[in-house]
Amino acid sequence: DSSVTELNLRRNSFTELVDNMFSNFTSLTHVYLTSNQISQVSPVAFTGCPIAVIAIDFNRLTAFPDFNAISGSLRTLTISHNPLTHIKDQDVENLLLTHLYAFGIHFNLSYGLFHNLKNTISDTHMAYLNDITDELSSVFEHYTVLESLRLDKNEISTFPDVSPLSKTLRSLDLNYNNISSIPSNIFANFTSLAELTMKENPLREIPNLGAAANNLETLLHLDGNSISVLPSDIFDGYISLTTLTLSRNLLTDYVKTDSGLDIIPTDIPVGVTSVNLQKNQLTSLGSNSFSAYGDLSELNLGKNDITWISPEAFEGCPITYLNVYGNQLTSIPDFSAIELHNREALVYLDLESNILNYIDKDAFNETSLVFLNLKSNMLTELRGWTGIGETLQKLIIAHNQLTWIARAFRGTSIANLFLSRNSLSQMPDLCAINQTLELIHLNRNLLSFISSQEVECLSLLKTFSIENCQIT
Repeated sequence: DSSVTELNLRRNSFTELVDNMFSNFTSLTHVYLTSNQISQVSPVAFTGCPIAVIAIDFNRLTAFPDFNAISGSLRTLTISHNPLTHIKDQDVENLLLTHLYAFGIHFNLSYGLFHNLKNTISDTHMAYLNDITDELSSVFEHYTVLESLRLDKNEISTFPDVSPLSKTLRSLDLNYNNISSIPSNIFANFTSLAELTMKENPLREIPNLGAAANNLETLLHLDGNSISVLPSDIFDGYISLTTLTLSRNLLTDYVKTDSGLDIIPTDIPVGVTSVNLQKNQLTSLGSNSFSAYGDLSELNLGKNDITWISPEAFEGCPITYLNVYGNQLTSIPDFSAIELHNREALVYLDLESNILNYIDKDAFNETSLVFLNLKSNMLTELRGWTGIGETLQKLIIAHNQLTWIARAFRGTSIANLFLSRNSLSQMPDLCAINQTLELIHLNRNLLSFISSQEVECLSLLKTFSIENCQIT
């Protein structure tokens, strides 16, 4: 059909693209050949087609195909995960590619390869390249339009000289390399950098981005490094940053002290909306730990060693999502200081895998919880809570030691209730949520009998699970 513009041939058994194979498709602009067994491509396979996008990744190509017949139209080429042994300069010298994705292959990096694409390429992704190590010092000298550069999962130990890209580069990905430091002035003249991701490197400190920090508007991902200390002024100038992640580092403290010396500074960009500090070694959160962040709505503190959170730790923050999974809390923190955000207080709260053994009846006042996870704690009884309101829809209290539940669900609108792996010997009273409850899990409790009266009021119930109880 000459009117076809897009052809999807993924996951078939093609082994070869022969002469004029697609020539009848005179309107074809996109062809997807991912995950076949193609080992050869005829130079005239696409003759007569205005092809702009080719995906020929996950095949068996050992040589770079000749695309000269469509050099005038081809703009995006995905050739990743082929057993290519080399890419010659002349393979791309006539191409006008704007996007080249060539990761998961093994070839010698050639300056000519980059040089021939210097005036057109705006996005390139080259990960898992066997021979990309530290020879990138002058590769980008003549680039004019490169906006996105991804060199993740290589063996780079010296930060590449990307300074020639200062006017165009918006996104830089160096995840999973061996970079331990960044030259202090490498980003001095950058005007467009919006995203920097350097997960899983051995960085010991936050990079100093200089003037580029003013434009870093989207994200700074530094998970899985070796950062242990954050100087108090390190985020000066990050006026546009909205997402900062520092999980799996070596941060040891987060307490505001009278002397003003903070390990985690209070001058993280004031406009930040999401902060991820999971898998560190935080032990407590002092007063006003996050009070400077008037737009902070998501905070992940999972997998630390937090035993105490000050009632004023979140004062003034519009936090709606809070993850404190896998810490050492023995009581529910006071959330009353959290600022209302769009008329909603705390909506999502994850307290799984702490050591809670009692919950005060007023623990959830001043919240608008929709989701509450109390799984894998040490709770033995559940009493009614005041202030939790009709917003609560999903409650998880599995893997505790509950023996008794007394009118705990009054005033809520719970639709999904998880009580598995407790020590309940009696069916809990669910009449208070008979108009909302759709799912309940009571697996692996000590229930031996459930009467029809205990469940007949549950008019909306769709899933009732009582696996591995003692019902006879």
